[in-house]
Amino acid sequence: MKWLERFLKLAAVPGKPEAVSKSSVHVASARVLQERALEAAAHMQRGNEWLGKSQFNEAAKEYRLAISADPENGNAHVNLGFVLIQGRQLQAALEPLRQGLKLLPASHDAHYLLGTVLLAQHAYPVAIDHLEQALVFKPDLTVAYRDLGKALHDIGQHERAKSVLNTGLTIDPQFADLYYFRGNIELHLMEIDKALTSYKRALAIDPGYAAVHSNKAQALLNLCEYAEAAAAARKALALDPSMLVARSNLLMTLSSDGQCSPAEYLIEARQYSDQLAARIGSHAITRSTGPRISLPDGSRLLRIGFVSGDLHNHPVGFFLDNVMAYWNSTLAMETIAYSNHPGQDELTARLKARFGEWRDVSAMDDMAAAEQIEFDRVDVLIDLSGHTPENRLPVFARRPAPVQVSWLGYWASTGLSTMDWLLADPVSIPPDQRANFTESIWYLPETRLCFTPPSGLGVPAVSNPPALQTGQVTFGSFQRVTKLNDDVLALWARVLQAVPGSRLRLQSKQMQDETARARLLQRLEAVGIEPQRVQLVEASERLAYLAAHAAVDIILDTFPHTGATTTCEALWMGVPTLTLAGTTMLARQGASLLGCAGLAGWVATNEDDYIALAVQHASDLDALRSLRLGLREQVEASPVFNAERFAANLQTAIRNLWRKSERPSP
Repeated sequence: MKWLERFLKLAAVPGKPEAVSKSSVHVASARVLQERALEAAAHMQRGNEWLGKSQFNEAAKEYRLAISADPENGNAHVNLGFVLIQGRQLQAALEPLRQGLKLLPASHDAHYLLGTVLLAQHAYPVAIDHLEQALVFKPDLTVAYRDLGKALHDIGQHERAKSVLNTGLTIDPQFADLYYFRGNIELHLMEIDKALTSYKRALAIDPGYAAVHSNKAQALLNLCEYAEAAAAARKALALDPSMLVARSNLLMTLSSDGQCSPAEYLIEARQYSDQLAARIGSHAITRSTGPRISLPDGSRLLRIGFVSGDLHNHPVGFFLDNVMAYWNSTLAMETIAYSNHPGQDELTARLKARFGEWRDVSAMDDMAAAEQIEFDRVDVLIDLSGHTPENRLPVFARRPAPVQVSWLGYWASTGLSTMDWLLADPVSIPPDQRANFTESIWYLPETRLCFTPPSGLGVPAVSNPPALQTGQVTFGSFQRVTKLNDDVLALWARVLQAVPGSRLRLQSKQMQDETARARLLQRLEAVGIEPQRVQLVEASERLAYLAAHAAVDIILDTFPHTGATTTCEALWMGVPTLTLAGTTMLARQGASLLGCAGLAGWVATNEDDYIALAVQHASDLDALRSLRLGLREQVEASPVFNAERFAANLQTAIRNLWRKSERPSP
């Protein structure tokens, strides 16, 4: 409430109405109106007093009495809407705010408050219109610039959003929120240096702004500054121990940093679970019981829910698309998608058609989402996000489904005591590594990942290795800079040294940021890779990105954060990946994918082996050409791309883990 009171003055209590003229023929009627106005004013005064004490329910009662006494009192309607918002009754706030705006069309308060409620409900076009109207009537309402900037960012109008925030800063350069939200947009656009500058300015104004420290951790992670990123996340947690997103950011950092042991990671992951449990307390879902549909063999019709913020053009969407296309509806498994991302694209539309039901839970709070899942009678609830952005792990902590499973979108333990299973394969999690997970491990028979091959018009054909034309072997990587830790760069330096004349081509979204490029070149030079042997390329749209594989002979995998999407896309384009198998699930997903694709000879067991394999494959261009030209056909038939086989294995696993977990029904 404090941030709003600094910028939004409550509507003033009306003064004593003017005396009614005795010459009026409507003296009695006017006296009644005067008495009602005075009564309403008294209730408004008491309501404001309660509001000043943050007693929202009591304030709401007084504002309602004011409205009852004087229904035409627009300020009473607006104030009622305000206190309902403060009491988190957003839906209830809409009616009084709309009525207040009807009575006071030029009220910037009413426009602004309506805009914030509609923004929270992801009704973007109407929310944006109200926020813009608030600024028409009060151009110095800086909170409206902030929320309008956020709304525009949410719908993808990033440059316009930054312009709005910058306008707000010209009015109040000491409003930390404006720097924070501008930094978030810059981080999204991979303008890392600008984002860090915005966060620095926000912290100069408000050093205790925990959310800024948390997002600063994300920015630093994009620069491979693991220690600094972890420190920023820990600072956020020190300021606000309940900030779950900060702990998720910390876990993302620790899982990517090769210096963090699985045991150390698990301690932090369990703290996330403990923190959630303390927050939820007695508010966990109590599932109802009732009749279920039984099948002739005595088993049950199962309702399977999938929860993700990535059901769009995102790696999770790419992996899920073909699997759901081959989902066998005759196996008595109904599917429901719970999408935590308000935006939609062509992949979202395709996925919607693949699921039996679709729910947008992005505007729901955790309890409401959990109640929806319980109401839908979901038997097995599958998380596809882990600790990645837009996750809904707090929903799983409320256990809205009897069996809860982690799969696909994350590469380590969630830490949740309420997450029963994690789907993996025997390569990605060897039996001796199962103790590093709070979840029980359920092994899929071949691979835990099955990729949807790029399709449609414009997908490039496989090309010959470029070294046949250039006479130089080009090693490449399309991984995010966050994966290029110092150990990776040092090993790549040894590879380039062992293969004379070879070059390194690096392409990713972060390359568009000058600071990220400069830092990477400095780090490459520090390990002995001359700048003239390196080509840094900005990210491109997907078809151009796929075509860029024609410029690469061999992909060098990162570690411990090995590739998944990039590895599969490279295989489809005929470019093999050289990977180093580590000890964690994250460090072994490359080994799992390549082994299933029939490329076990591209999996190194240690750094010396990695160099030896690089030299071996780079030295035989005829063999590389032969492999390349037949690789798409080879992998298409493999478990990595055979979605029909994978979907059958997945459905069998779900049915079996349900049976193993099933509790007798009353």
